[in-house]
Order: sequence, then structure tokens, then C-alpha cells
Amino acid sequence: MPAPAVTKIRGYEGQLYYTIPPATETIWANITDIELDSKADDLDASDHSTVGWKDKLSGLKDFTGTFKAMLMQSGPDATNLFAAYSAGTTITIAFRPQDVTGGLQFSGNCVITGFKLGAPNSGVQTVDLTVSGRGALTQGTVTEAGS
Repeated sequence: MPAPAVTKIRGYEGQLYYTIPPATETIWANITDIELDSKADDLDASDHSTVGWKDKLSGLKDFTGTFKAMLMQSGPDATNLFAAYSAGTTITIAFRPQDVTGGLQFSGNCVITGFKLGAPNSGVQTVDLTVSGRGALTQGTVTEAGS
């Protein structure tokens, strides 16, 4: 059996960074789940020349994200992110599937649209964030790996 063409990336290697102006980029150290979703509107461009078949165009693009982390008693992340949520502050996020210099990075400006705290009987307390993009989600490379 031939070897796989590429090496898969483990989910737990992903890291999330955030920047709340005027502060510098901060790694969210206690993150447990990261999900980043980007979509384009589906525009119907069908006319009589398409002979009964739909013709589609890509429309406006958007991105959203959901992030889950453990709530830390002395951690600044939940406090700072709740303040940004309350004030409607535009923050910058950077998702790094692997936090290595030269690795892939997706980043963009967004607002926090959901802030959820959880305290299950069977686990640690959590904080869940939902963000909505403000402008483009860009792909780049990591210039300096974090910790």
C-alpha cells in the first residue's frame, strides 16, 4: 500500500490568537475547540440560454468562528474577551492549524457576537465565543511561532 501523499495535521496542534486594540497579539492558551467557517453567497444567474440548467455565481463572502476554552480562575482571556464583546470592539483573530514559523495562518477582523459560559457537573467550566467577520478572511503564513 503506498504511503499517504501528505501528512495529516492533528486537531490539537491548532492555536488561536486574538488582538484587542491597542494590545499586542495574545495566544488563547486554554482553547479546546476551534472552528472557522467561510462562505460565499450563492447567486442564481440562470437565464434562457442555460437550457433548463441553473447557472451560479459566487457572491459576497463572509466568515464566522466558534471557539471553546476552559475558564481559568486567574486567566485574563475571558475577562478581556467579555469586555470586547460588551463594548462591540473589533478584534483580530489568527487561527494557526500548526503554530510553526512558515505554517499556514488564517486571520481577519471580527466582532464577538456570542459569549457563553458553561459549568457542567461532569467537567470543567467553559467559555464559548462566536465571532462574525468584518471584512476579508486572509490566508498567510506564520512569521513567528508562539509558545
